[in-house]
Amino acid sequence: MTKKKILVIDDVPDSLLATTTYLESKGYNVLRANGGAEGLRIATQEHPDLILLDAVMPGMDGYEVLRNIKSRKLPTRVIMLTAHQEKENVVKFMREGACDFLAKDENPEQILFKIERALEIEKTIDYHEGDASQITEEAPDNSESLKICFVIMPIGKGEIYEEYLYRYEKIIKPAVEGFRIDGKRIYKSIRADFLSQTGSITRIVIEYLFTSDIVIADLSDLNPNVFYELGVRHALSNKTILIAQKGTQLPFDVGDLRIIFYQNKVGAEKKFIQELQALLLKFSNDPELVDSPVFQTIPKLSFSRNIEVKST
Repeated sequence: MTKKKILVIDDVPDSLLATTTYLESKGYNVLRANGGAEGLRIATQEHPDLILLDAVMPGMDGYEVLRNIKSRKLPTRVIMLTAHQEKENVVKFMREGACDFLAKDENPEQILFKIERALEIEKTIDYHEGDASQITEEAPDNSESLKICFVIMPIGKGEIYEEYLYRYEKIIKPAVEGFRIDGKRIYKSIRADFLSQTGSITRIVIEYLFTSDIVIADLSDLNPNVFYELGVRHALSNKTILIAQKGTQLPFDVGDLRIIFYQNKVGAEKKFIQELQALLLKFSNDPELVDSPVFQTIPKLSFSRNIEVKST
């Protein structure tokens, strides 16, 4: 089996040596770069499978290196290294294309776990038809014709926020936007805290709960805001997908509804993504499907909703 190639970019010699020595002991083919400019040059030449990139460096810092890597469309994944796990930096780097985030003082087991997960996740985003190399991104003027998949999930701070951000950006969103029918992309994914509209966030969220073609609700941690938004969605519309981390003790109110469970371990994403895309296909094949427990109990509400949507 060919060794995975990892490039470590860091301007601190001791840290660079320690990281590369550890990864070599775990069987990886490790390249090293002292600083951002050298790292970008090696990344462009060597096309590593994964890059561990220091966020704070003199000259070309990690953010600039990351932007160059993504603008050059280098076939690699990037994990950011930093001494300060601040929410603002996590969002900044993840939105720019980093696949994960590591503190420099993280324990070795956690570092290895995140590296393995980053290397594994790329091949677990299974598209409904074809493979990623055969799919071209829609032109910007086609994006308005895509259906909306609105994702509701816990939003907070610290490690929990980072984990949900990772799950959304690197698993849920790619799975939704990678779903194809006859080679065509169907959905674009939106998360509540990424909305840029002005006005009351509560009103905006309710509008999306009403108008979105699909809603995905992550019930992990039994977050009260998520359950509130799920209740609103069930009262307003059909086509809702429930997900939760395996082991979550869900209340009896949703106990008889179908839930896709995910696990926080390397390789577990594949089954989760397959089940998620299977439901997307089911909803696409059956536009009249009724899955809201409210509409199932009071069918006339669904009839009234359909009339209102058609008239708007």
